[in-house]
Amino acid sequence: MKYKSLTLTYILFFLCFILPVEYVSAKSITYSVSYLENDGCIPGNDCLTVTIIYTSQVTNQDGGVLNDGNSVRVGDVITFTKDDFSHNTQTSFFNRKGAPGSPYGQWREGATFDNSLIDCIVGGGPDGEDLCTGQFEQYSVDPPIITITHGGTAGLSCNGSKTTCTVTSAGSILSSFVMASTLSAYYPESRGNPYSITIPQQTISYNLVATEGAAIRVWFGYVDTIIYSLLKVFSNNVFAGSLQLND
Repeated sequence: MKYKSLTLTYILFFLCFILPVEYVSAKSITYSVSYLENDGCIPGNDCLTVTIIYTSQVTNQDGGVLNDGNSVRVGDVITFTKDDFSHNTQTSFFNRKGAPGSPYGQWREGATFDNSLIDCIVGGGPDGEDLCTGQFEQYSVDPPIITITHGGTAGLSCNGSKTTCTVTSAGSILSSFVMASTLSAYYPESRGNPYSITIPQQTISYNLVATEGAAIRVWFGYVDTIIYSLLKVFSNNVFAGSLQLND
């Protein structure tokens, strides 16, 4: 049987598809609270559930997303990206009475009412009163203050906000995004007084490993030197004579 000689290029291409991809997504945490009928619901009003989703992302200097257990190297630059609260779909509420305002809320400074969702005609009512239509049932969340903390045994040199850090020594990296307690407000369809709902502090943590040598990373077909060395050993000792790696 005649074996084809595979070049390193072909093997690296193959590895990009069979090795687990480390850098895949952001990390999030969800907080949800329900006001059930046997708990009294919202006083004098509706029974609902509110849900908040916070997100964060940690990336290496190549733009690859890092998750728990991933490795970085001494000298690497790590970026810690806070939630920018640009997606209202991260806030939601469900009213058991089926009011038309469900399901999404809004990120709003001070958890204020959004008057842009209401359209009023001055004196348009049957008795000369203002006639207003729109989404009166609303749920608003005041974006919390986010702080980033770093711990572990590895050395990090960070900027003032701790969003960009250079790895200075090997060890463990324990980093956290801490979303401070914040206020939210539910505005009932009945146009009654809003009901304040406190969202407690939430934390998203990352556990990384910093190494002195080359970390195993796969990113758009790039493989570090440690993989190359392993493949050379694999080629020379296991499939000697049948598989050749060409430098």
